[in-house]
Amino acid sequence: MISLAFDTLSFSERLQKAGATKELADAHAKLIHETVITALATKEDLQREVSLVRSEIKSNADKLTIRIGGMIALAVAVIEALGRFA
Repeated sequence: MISLAFDTLSFSERLQKAGATKELADAHAKLIHETVITALATKEDLQREVSLVRSEIKSNADKLTIRIGGMIALAVAVIEALGRFA
């Protein structure tokens, strides 16, 4: 995750100018920094996750292709066997 520069002092001062107490303004600034700013994802984080998802999709597509191929082969064998008994 990203460590984005966030000016907690400036944020707190703006809240104080708007009428908040110093304690409340400082608490809000710290809360925003701890919960929002530190949880932001970078472009690289998102690209890594997209890459993982694409890899999982490809793996599942390959497995599905093998299963479908097996089912088709089985269906052909059953049809062939039924044709011999008819």
